[in-house]
Amino acid sequence: MAACSAQDTQEISFKEYSVFEVNEFLSAENDEFVGRPTRIVADDNGLYFSDHGFQQITRVNSAGQKQFSFGSQGSGPGEFSNPSSFWVFDDGYMVYDYNSFKFIVYDRNGGLFEETIVKKNPVNPDEFPPNIPLTVHAICPNDLIIPSRGRDGSLFAIANTENGDLKFAGEAVVADVVSYSSDEIDIAYSRGEIPDVMANLLLLASSSSEIYSFQQTTGVLEKYSYDGELIWDKQLNIPTQTNLFEWISRTNQQAGRDNEPYRLFHYAWAIDANEYGVALLLHLPEEEPVTAAWVPADGGEIKLVSFPRLNSEVLGLFGTFTVSPDNSRVFFLNNQDGIIYEAEWPV
Repeated sequence: MAACSAQDTQEISFKEYSVFEVNEFLSAENDEFVGRPTRIVADDNGLYFSDHGFQQITRVNSAGQKQFSFGSQGSGPGEFSNPSSFWVFDDGYMVYDYNSFKFIVYDRNGGLFEETIVKKNPVNPDEFPPNIPLTVHAICPNDLIIPSRGRDGSLFAIANTENGDLKFAGEAVVADVVSYSSDEIDIAYSRGEIPDVMANLLLLASSSSEIYSFQQTTGVLEKYSYDGELIWDKQLNIPTQTNLFEWISRTNQQAGRDNEPYRLFHYAWAIDANEYGVALLLHLPEEEPVTAAWVPADGGEIKLVSFPRLNSEVLGLFGTFTVSPDNSRVFFLNNQDGIIYEAEWPV
């Protein structure tokens, strides 16, 4: 690990680290209990991952040894067909099954406790698409944070599935886009522009008392209370991302001419938070090493941690990550190849 001197960009202080030792922690090729992991969550003594190959949630200890697994594929009680998110709470776990908008709560032993099927998106109950949101973050089993797509001029809403309470928070990047077509999105991308319907895209995370929201098209990180009150906001201005959107714009214009897939306009691949602060897995040009930004809970100096032995080819197109609650380790997931990597988290 190497540390560099601090620098300032538009009155924001950065400190840079490089972590050269990265180890393969688990893989589908070498570990028979690993199928196709899609999401990972670290705890102090190990790691959880959702596995689309075996349709279950699995926990391993710090040595990568399987401790237990729970859940199964299906539509019955305690079963899921597309677990897009899961959360680890002090007294149990919750899985979000995107296909059925079902939230399944398990006890600490993985036994079914209860499940709730939400009939409509509480934030946009009468609109389609998307009636069922792909992005959902849970503060606790009954309190969900759901992107609002600009409704009431907001970025997200805090929804209680038990009593129906709903509170909007944040200031939208653009006004609510009520309707759109895939053709309109393709035209915007082919012109190198951000489609209006994509302008309010968010990454969401939380600690035990705060909510973190990252605006994907502006690079603004915000911290809120559980009541939706803004505590601080920060335009990150990461130096290696200075020309990122210009590069995406040129790439998409060429993709439009060549009939190739478009790139999303976003500044980060994933977000994770703990009691010490919030981390973002940065979207960088392909030649750059995998890099994460760390912002402490007080919004102070940003730490940029690069991993020179990891790049977009090693991590895959839709890689994700998680930081241990004690801030000592970081795990990366290549979900295309079923590989989880482990490294020191030096902040």
